[in-house]
Amino acid sequence: MKTTVCLLFSVLAAYAGASTLLSESFETLATGSVGGQNNWVLESGTGDVQTSQTFSGTQALEVQNGSVSHSLTNSQNAIWTRFQAFITSAPDTNPTVTSGNTSVAFFVNTNLTLTVYSNTTPVEINAPVATNVWTRFDVYCDYETMTWNLSMNGTTVAAALPLFSDNQEIEEVLIANNSSDSVFVDDLEIANTEIAAQAPDADRDGIPDWWELKYSSSISGLSAVAMSGNPGWTYLQTYTAGISPTSSEPFQATQTGPFGLVWTGKPGRVYDIFWASNLLSGFTPIATGLSASQTAFVDTSSNTNLPTGYYKLQVRVDD
Repeated sequence: MKTTVCLLFSVLAAYAGASTLLSESFETLATGSVGGQNNWVLESGTGDVQTSQTFSGTQALEVQNGSVSHSLTNSQNAIWTRFQAFITSAPDTNPTVTSGNTSVAFFVNTNLTLTVYSNTTPVEINAPVATNVWTRFDVYCDYETMTWNLSMNGTTVAAALPLFSDNQEIEEVLIANNSSDSVFVDDLEIANTEIAAQAPDADRDGIPDWWELKYSSSISGLSAVAMSGNPGWTYLQTYTAGISPTSSEPFQATQTGPFGLVWTGKPGRVYDIFWASNLLSGFTPIATGLSASQTAFVDTSSNTNLPTGYYKLQVRVDD
């Protein structure tokens, strides 16, 4: 009897963790069993790094008649997950979740659609899953509201589902496929800061679904151009800047010396710096594409020889 891919978050205990909990392309692992490589655990059956079926690069994970897991450590209130999966067939029977500590669980069912767990209840949703092609899954898990969202190929198919259990920390991710027909997984990323690039956005207004749901009643509950609760800022502007949409919070840079700036970088954002000799001549870029981790800039160009000048900091979502 066959069961197919099931992504589970089993939640038992929390520890302080970095923003990226797991970023796995499988490219640096040796082919063969994934067990014992990069902290992967082969729980049962076959879980191999292979080269015959990949989404990107030259290697991906293949699971047959078994499951693999990877421990995670986290101290934040939200988890973003993204991965690519290649399903080769429908299962003969549907799997069940056996761990009471699970946070999020979903699987491809016998009808080749998705089944998601709302609390401990499996719910089949009208989201057909194609076989023998790569499918991107995005999961957003909010431990403040105790809810989660699921997206497939950039489209949110389930939102604001109650978590399976009331645990608020995360311990591991489990990928299972109890079938002789392979499931392949590639480009797995789990982070406790936003995965902003190509984030699911149902109304295509530049604000991702998880953010709109967090600050409204639905995944399309906000107008991007409407003024937010942060005076002078629209909802799109507050999202882009990474500042509060509900109360006053500035987006600002502080001058350090005559030619330097410092600011607070936000995850999933990139920063550009512009300069003008006067406020009427227009600004020109002098540094672009600065990552969120680069939070300071010192101008060493010939601009520093001029008697006056102005700097401008711009933020945009990393695509």
